[in-house]
Amino acid sequence: MNPRTNFDIPPVLSTFVIPCPIFDIPPPCAPMSAGTNGTNSPNCLNISTLSRGNHKFLRISLLLWSSIAHSSLSKTTIIRNIRKQVVYAHCSDIPKEILTRQAIGLASLFDLFKLLKEAKNKLKYAAVGFAAVIAMQLSSFDLAAQNEGEKTKANEAADVAKKLANPIASLISVPFQNNLDVGIGQFNGYKNTLNFQPVIPLSLSQNWNLIARVILPIISQADISAEGTKESGLGDAIVSAFFSPALAKNGVVWGAGPCFLVPNATNEMFATKKFGAGPTAVILKQANGWTIGALINQIWSIAGSEDRPDVNQMFLQPFVGFNWKTGAGFVVNSEMTKNWEGETFTAFINPTFNGITKFGKQMVQLQVGPRIQVAAPEGNKAAFGVRASVVLVFPK
Repeated sequence: MNPRTNFDIPPVLSTFVIPCPIFDIPPPCAPMSAGTNGTNSPNCLNISTLSRGNHKFLRISLLLWSSIAHSSLSKTTIIRNIRKQVVYAHCSDIPKEILTRQAIGLASLFDLFKLLKEAKNKLKYAAVGFAAVIAMQLSSFDLAAQNEGEKTKANEAADVAKKLANPIASLISVPFQNNLDVGIGQFNGYKNTLNFQPVIPLSLSQNWNLIARVILPIISQADISAEGTKESGLGDAIVSAFFSPALAKNGVVWGAGPCFLVPNATNEMFATKKFGAGPTAVILKQANGWTIGALINQIWSIAGSEDRPDVNQMFLQPFVGFNWKTGAGFVVNSEMTKNWEGETFTAFINPTFNGITKFGKQMVQLQVGPRIQVAAPEGNKAAFGVRASVVLVFPK
């Protein structure tokens, strides 16, 4: 039995076997003979050795898997998925680190879904959250695996993830963000909002960029205005333009400019029938994988229908996120809207997990997480919500 690893997990969990057929590759290592641990083979990796390196995600996976196994999984389940004490990995073209992480992630995800099925309600949200982390990690590892583990491709994923964490990065992206909120109001209604929000950066000079952002909501809802009613259509669009320095200083990025409310709604329920304008600004700092910042705008109506109330509204979005070198990461933001005219306040907290992968040749970022409404006008608070996004990315 190998010695326990330096982060003290049970011996049965100290090393894992990865069946190479996961990657359509025949196992390169011969079965271990008695009295050996397989570490002499150049194609075998020992988890005890890996755990002392910088493979942070591997450590997190093992620790969480250990705690889950001890509390919820039977020994039969553990033994079935962890059969020996050596990780078998093919190392001809694909780095061992990528294969190791991906296989452990697959096995972890398998057991977590089993745990989710058996767990009590109070454990389900934790299991879903960790399963989402594993899934997003896998999608990022797949990007490297599809490209034969080339370090340049892994670096590309990390660079793209860092830019996507920056709302005013010099990167063309086309996000489709879907927000589903359920259990709204006295009629237990639902509202689904698909935000089409392309980001287009323009270089004005060697020192300045202009980043144009559009948010066009496509809305459908039922049992909100009255029981048995349904409405759908476009909402009013928000168009923003940020003037931003081309180069960050000490990891600090900022941008400011005008934003506009465009009255293009196709349904009376979603329309302000007002044209509005005001300032918008964003500031953030990126360092060591972390992104911390905030975005704000204030819009006043300046023209439009006299039959509708004026618009005087502020939006504030603080955010904090972290990205691993694989391109996977998580973000927690709060979206707060203050209607000064109607004296109402709405706020959501959105923790999401994300990962970079490819659909064919198209690079995409996938995001998923819960939406938690913490403030709403009386009678309009949602019981629960889910956010899921697909972001088409077009690196230069």
